[in-house]
Amino acid sequence: MRVNVFSPLSYTWEKFAELQHQYAMLRRRRDVRHADILSEHKLKEMYDDKATSKEIISRNIFKNIYLKKLLHKITIKREIIRELKRIKFEREFLENLRIVGNKIKEHVKDVKYIHKVSLDKYIHQMRIEQEIHVQKDLEKTVGRKKHEKF
Repeated sequence: MRVNVFSPLSYTWEKFAELQHQYAMLRRRRDVRHADILSEHKLKEMYDDKATSKEIISRNIFKNIYLKKLLHKITIKREIIRELKRIKFEREFLENLRIVGNKIKEHVKDVKYIHKVSLDKYIHQMRIEQEIHVQKDLEKTVGRKKHEKF
């Protein structure tokens, strides 16, 4: 019910004050009803917001957990790849070391063989020279004995 405060019937100050009071009370009731509706609506929105925020929070938590697991998997994959690369490098390095070691062994064998062969040649040359000296000494001694006989 709406009361027109400024009607000519309510021109006296007492009537004006009374009507103003009634108007304020009615407005207050309406505002209260409106406030109740608003508060119910706000409560409903808050409940919906809380529900949606709970859903959002649970979704965010799930996303965070999922992201943490995903990041953990990614870091594990990276570490595995890094470890495999390190193992591959070590294998290649050790294989290269083995190949180099085998080449060094072959070279050392060749050097030892060359030393042995050269030493054998040297010893053979020394024996030949010694035999030549022995033959010369024999010839000299035989030649002296022949001269002594004549």
